[in-house]
Amino acid sequence: MTVRPGDKTPSIMLASYPVFETEFDDPAAAAQYEQIIAAVKTSRSLLDAYGIKQDAKSTVVHITRLMLVKIQVEGEGLTALFKDQLQSIAQLIGTKKIESLDVVNENTEEGYAVSTVNSEVNVLLLVKGRVDLSSHLSKTEEKLSKLKEKLGRLQTQMNADGYSAKVDSEVKEADEERLRNLTAEVETLDAFVASLQKLTLQ
Repeated sequence: MTVRPGDKTPSIMLASYPVFETEFDDPAAAAQYEQIIAAVKTSRSLLDAYGIKQDAKSTVVHITRLMLVKIQVEGEGLTALFKDQLQSIAQLIGTKKIESLDVVNENTEEGYAVSTVNSEVNVLLLVKGRVDLSSHLSKTEEKLSKLKEKLGRLQTQMNADGYSAKVDSEVKEADEERLRNLTAEVETLDAFVASLQKLTLQ
């Protein structure tokens, strides 16, 4: 690109290579940021698990009212952090389906689904009376059954006589990866079914 007459702006090609500036390094702030982002991701995953979409035009029929979400934290530091960032958290989660978002240190109310962020933070979603739990339980159990069948077929295939000798290493690696993923998915859905069953009894 031709330089305009009189333009003394230095070329970007001559800029110094970026270097690490210790004065801008703030591990504590980085850790706080990761806590917030992890809580947001967990909240969105929990909403999605119950079919609560962020799109205002969602056709999900099991939602009878807007949802109540609580973020349960331990300690004064995390309580202050999450309360200070509550508006940003709500915006990142998506507020179209959320009636309220609050930070608490404990929750004694029944009817909440719980998803763990880490040892210090949990996300609570009020589903009792707001989500068709029976329908959700039925659909999840059906999905879990199909996943277990798929996992069983893969395990049978990998345990078959001659598998180790006949199958090349790349296929084995791919099968092992599929096995890990399916196993994790089955365990996650198993826990989800258990939580739904518990909620239907409350």
